[in-house]
Amino acid sequence: MSRTLKISLTLIVAAAVGASSAQAAKPKLYSVSLSGDVRNEASLVRADAVYAPEGCQGTLSETHRVAASAGLTPKPRPAPLASYGRLKFRTTLTSPSISATTETSGSFTVDPNFPPADPSVCSALPGPKSWSCGFSGEATRPSGAEIALLPNKGKYEIYYNRNTPLVSCDDEFPLGVSLLDVGVPALTKLRVSAVKKLRKGKSVSASGTTVSPVPDTRATGGETFNYTLKVKRVR
Repeated sequence: MSRTLKISLTLIVAAAVGASSAQAAKPKLYSVSLSGDVRNEASLVRADAVYAPEGCQGTLSETHRVAASAGLTPKPRPAPLASYGRLKFRTTLTSPSISATTETSGSFTVDPNFPPADPSVCSALPGPKSWSCGFSGEATRPSGAEIALLPNKGKYEIYYNRNTPLVSCDDEFPLGVSLLDVGVPALTKLRVSAVKKLRKGKSVSASGTTVSPVPDTRATGGETFNYTLKVKRVR
């Protein structure tokens, strides 16, 4: 065999090995679909929150309420695994809604020892108040909200994958507001091992309902998350 032929064969083999290695090095791609809905309702009662004006006696209690909800529509697209084995994907929020209110209860009476010049001030009680709240502008774009699935004890927990919260209200609103918050992630039934075993073109699904308490321990209520997840290996 001539030296030229040997060199040519070596180059062909090297090219084939290089191409094979490059193909093998390509990361696996997964497409994640999420459908369902999420709702968070919470209330907080603060006794003796409002004191009587001068010349009056008594205190008022305040009840703060917040309700946030959204439907979830799939918006799958292929993506590799992210750091910590996360699956990052997007979902479209449908009919997003949030409201927050404060109401008072109780009454004031005239102080018999030091009555006010105008006794009517003791019957003038603050009315209900509505607070300004909203969803993150980034989450409501046509591109969808970025969600993440993070391995935890053999299953995936799910949360809104941004530093800013999905929902927020005025800073003065005394009750914490959250929806799919990373601080209280929902643990799904989707198993990490099932995703890892997927071959190209195959998929695995899981559905269920999770109920999480509100982060504020003073409040009552919680978050209910109904979901159907489908993970398909694209490459």
